[in-house]
Amino acid sequence: MKRIYYSFVVLSLFLVSCTARISSTVRADGSATVTLRMTVEPRMAALIRQLSAVNARTNPGNLVVNGSEIAASLSASAGVRSADLRNINPTTIEGTIIVADINKFLSVQTSQGGKQFSRYRAPTKSTDGNFAIDIDRLSGPQIVDLVSKEVSEYLAAIMAPVVTGEILSKAAYLDLVRSVYNKPIADEIAAARIRATIEFPRPVSRSQGGVFNGRRVEFDIPLIDLLVLETALHYEVSWR
Repeated sequence: MKRIYYSFVVLSLFLVSCTARISSTVRADGSATVTLRMTVEPRMAALIRQLSAVNARTNPGNLVVNGSEIAASLSASAGVRSADLRNINPTTIEGTIIVADINKFLSVQTSQGGKQFSRYRAPTKSTDGNFAIDIDRLSGPQIVDLVSKEVSEYLAAIMAPVVTGEILSKAAYLDLVRSVYNKPIADEIAAARIRATIEFPRPVSRSQGGVFNGRRVEFDIPLIDLLVLETALHYEVSWR
């Protein structure tokens, strides 16, 4: 497998039809602990198994997503101290990722003025602390390129614009999936969401893309937004 990314966003590691729940604690020194649980939805899991069979790919345990392989790849990534992910069943993984340096984690460039995918700035006497994530049509394919070969192939199989580079609206993409596969697969992709809770070192003063209360920010991100990138995605949090 290629080196793989996962953080808050971990967002893009699981760019297949899935439901993900992520909890993260960001520390003042720019390190973070991320815990996650991700499940590939039933119809997409069946499709992935069919694609694996067509490609004659060996798959011990009939795993749709392999937690130990992802953990090994993540552990070798820049900015990651350790990763411990395990399968609790063939379609679900859970575990913990320790990020030593957020600014080194998934260092790809976006078309938004050459900014990094994720950026962290500690607070000073005159400025708030800040954490931001940008995903667009330039950085999206770069992120996917860090994902395993298998996941990239699955994304190509479901014709995700984040891989194919095709410019489509979300509605047009779902119509394409319906015509090539079926309505249940399209409905599953449309319904899948990534939910993330991030806790910051001090009370949050501003959030773009999430709802904050005290030191915590809640994000609820439709997976279709990441698959299509019809518009650039920007998430940002400031704290005092």
